[in-house]
Amino acid sequence: MYDNVIQKNEQTSIYPPDWNIREAERRTFLFSIYHCTSQLIPPEVKTQSLRCVFRFNSPAMINSSLLLLQEENEDYGIKKQEMTLAAYQLGSLSSVGGALKLWKFLIQETGVDTETGKKQYAIFDSIRKRIGGLLVSDFMEYITQNIVIMKDDSDLLKHTDDFFEAESGNIPSFSLKKCRNVVKNNSELWEQQGASVKEWLESLE
Repeated sequence: MYDNVIQKNEQTSIYPPDWNIREAERRTFLFSIYHCTSQLIPPEVKTQSLRCVFRFNSPAMINSSLLLLQEENEDYGIKKQEMTLAAYQLGSLSSVGGALKLWKFLIQETGVDTETGKKQYAIFDSIRKRIGGLLVSDFMEYITQNIVIMKDDSDLLKHTDDFFEAESGNIPSFSLKKCRNVVKNNSELWEQQGASVKEWLESLE
């Protein structure tokens, strides 16, 4: 079931050096199944197939998933017509504890625009272009809904503010405002109720 091209590319360029080989092999196998069957299976099975590919939420796997979304070669990337579905499946990591991991990878700074002086975010930019402008709002709102940035994490707070500022021209204003408010409200809510949540979790152990 393995496809040699997919397997070789995944293991040499998609995965970072700190990958877990067993986890990576399982994911590569699932991705090969997706590629071999995506034109033959019904939509609900295709959804499950992509969900399995993106269910691994370790930092290394999230990083490789973002790279898969950026890859334009359909021989070993996500097919263009399925980018919407793939983006939402990756975004769903927000609901299973991977929200902050995904966010940190998405807003990595990759340089500075020499003309405008604004910071550049190549990972977000490439994904934004592939999923299309109409889906940027939904994608951003979906992946920020469960982000909780601690008040004392000043570096991440600043990186988040810088990202929103630099990408303000690429994210619709109504959506940008909503994302900013959600991130802020989540942090404030955790400050107010975080201790109670921790006590409740400890009581379950």
